[in-house]
Amino acid sequence: MSKKHYFLEAVIEEDDDVWCTFLPAIIEEMRKRELTEAKVFEAKRCKSDDEFFYCEDALDWSDKGECGRFCDSYSPRNGKNGCCKYLSYGYEPTDKFKIIKLKSK
Repeated sequence: MSKKHYFLEAVIEEDDDVWCTFLPAIIEEMRKRELTEAKVFEAKRCKSDDEFFYCEDALDWSDKGECGRFCDSYSPRNGKNGCCKYLSYGYEPTDKFKIIKLKSK
């Protein structure tokens, strides 16, 4: 079973580089922003066409035709050729959320 991805509400509201990730990275971001409490939204995988993918190395969307030809980080999953190990799905927030509370120092 795969781990769930989440969006941090504070990042969504700022409309800057919105990203989703696992809870440990969310908690680290909360500490950086000095947040003791935050709402996180559960993410669901985007259903998109086969033209684009999300690159976990570049942390950005990319054209599948560019992967491998123009990327220094290209690393085939099978060690020879084909699908890159950084190829991932995109995610979008759902209505499901939880409140994360951190102890203040």
